[in-house]
Amino acid sequence: MNVNISALRHALGETPTEQKFIETVPRRGYRFVAKVSEIKPENQSEKVEKKELNEIADFAEFDSREIPNPSKSHSLFSSKTLLLSSIGILTTFVIGFFIWYFAKPAENQRNFTQIKTIAVLPFKPLTKNGGDESLEMGMADALITKLSSLQQITVRPTSSVLKYAALETDSLTVGRELKVDAVLEGKIQRVENKIRVTVQMLRTSDGTTLWSDSFDDFFTNIFAVQDSIAEKVTSSLATKISGREKELLAKRPTENTEAYALYLKARYYHEQISEEGSRKAVEFYQAAIYKDPEYALAYAWRVGALIHLANLNINREENLQKAQNSAAKAVGLDANLADAHEALATVKDAIDWNFAESEIEHRKSIELDPKNADAYFSYAAFLSRFKNRQDEAIKEIETAKQLN
Repeated sequence: MNVNISALRHALGETPTEQKFIETVPRRGYRFVAKVSEIKPENQSEKVEKKELNEIADFAEFDSREIPNPSKSHSLFSSKTLLLSSIGILTTFVIGFFIWYFAKPAENQRNFTQIKTIAVLPFKPLTKNGGDESLEMGMADALITKLSSLQQITVRPTSSVLKYAALETDSLTVGRELKVDAVLEGKIQRVENKIRVTVQMLRTSDGTTLWSDSFDDFFTNIFAVQDSIAEKVTSSLATKISGREKELLAKRPTENTEAYALYLKARYYHEQISEEGSRKAVEFYQAAIYKDPEYALAYAWRVGALIHLANLNINREENLQKAQNSAAKAVGLDANLADAHEALATVKDAIDWNFAESEIEHRKSIELDPKNADAYFSYAAFLSRFKNRQDEAIKEIETAKQLN
């Protein structure tokens, strides 16, 4: 249902959080909220009045007038009876629903209003033999990126949940270790071009399931699935979001699912922080860029893998030049992408030694994504290593620590 609702909203030109036509009712479903008016046939009342006047004028010819068909009258009576019955049943249902829903308002509100911090855990495979680690981690990373745009909620960064990807750890235990109010956990399976996703949000204090959902769709619709999950979290937490937050929630780094799948593979190998991992990461980033030449996020993350290879003296000059070009391309494609400015900041200090411009880029990255702990960490390292501004560096690293 979520995917079909997303498709309807797309057809209506509505973003996942705009809700001009279709409103999400937390833990209930959806309802149509656009203004509705009944359109009656033009001059219908005038036609009826004219007919009645003609019938009075033709009183002398009364016997020749058409007698009403009993079957038609019975059909009309049945239709009215059915309509009245339906209205009665619907009214009873609505009244019963509101009595039930508002009987425990404190409980309904308590479930969500106290949720201020969330951890999105790496997804797990639905079956033991059907795992795809890059897809599982990629789904969590995509949701972390989307939800991090919400100012009222703190979402633990991807770097803080990576270590739990290969561990069979209880979700609530992880949530308490990460000191969050709720955890979002899910399972995902891809078979050929189809995916199945189940997801639920648990309150860490008592294990209460705040909501759960499942999705069956084609892999080509994975972005719609991600949008639906992010929308579900947002509406469930009853947070008021700004126009900028709506834009970020609806934003997709690419519309090409093939490029996205390759990017997920690249990120998986990138996180291994090894020579072989960086080699494969660069290959998959390049493949993703080939599928979508405007994939700014792939260009941005490719920088780190290239610089890692250069630091290992593997085609050093060539890889450094590629890193510079990749960072410039990322910012050129999307000037509002925090990752792109972080990549350019790395190039400016590690390659160009242009510290003035590097600091500008570090600050820009934090401005665009103020919930990104890694950005504060990088800026702290820059201030300490290159500027000897230790007091400021400590302040930035403390902010990173609070977020992660």
